[in-house]
Amino acid sequence: MTQHTPGPWVTDNGHAERDGIQVWDTVHGWIIADVVNDQHDNAEANAALIAAAPDMLEALRAAHKHAHKALTAESNSYTDEANMLDVLAAAIAAAEGKW
Repeated sequence: MTQHTPGPWVTDNGHAERDGIQVWDTVHGWIIADVVNDQHDNAEANAALIAAAPDMLEALRAAHKHAHKALTAESNSYTDEANMLDVLAAAIAAAEGKW
């Protein structure tokens, strides 16, 4: 499997002539996705979820690393757990379009 386009990704609904929202890679200016407004008006939420994908992947990687440390007794630090909660909360907020 190839690598995904690196983040951050952002949404852009500034195209009034279009009927949807684009998700852009901020590094290269590439269009990642074209989210079309549907009859249920979910385009904004769908675009936010797509744009948050790189952050969510990193949060999952960090959670996996933390869980591995905990299971192997390499870390029982409150600081590690608090940091993990912050990473996961930020990824959830991004996915919900609240950042």
